[in-house]
Amino acid sequence: MSYISDVACKDKHGYTPLHAAAVSGHLDVVRCLLRLQVEPDEPNSFGNTALHMACHTGQDSVATELVNCGANINQLNHEGNTPLHLATISSSSSRQSTP
Repeated sequence: MSYISDVACKDKHGYTPLHAAAVSGHLDVVRCLLRLQVEPDEPNSFGNTALHMACHTGQDSVATELVNCGANINQLNHEGNTPLHLATISSSSSRQSTP
């Protein structure tokens, strides 16, 4: 039995499988989806791409893979933040919570 799945499907908030893999740090899944030629710069309903999500959650290896595959590092979300802005915010927050 074989199943065919829409790798570009979205949930009610516009999240794709690539968003989910990126935020969870599933590098192998991210690579697989990119090989299937999903759009790396597809925004969710908040304007966040998979790269925004990876940067915000500190998934460095996923972020690197997305950039190496052509993800736009300058794409703004609905709050006017680029992935780099979110990486900086995330890094700053983690330093503040470290004793």
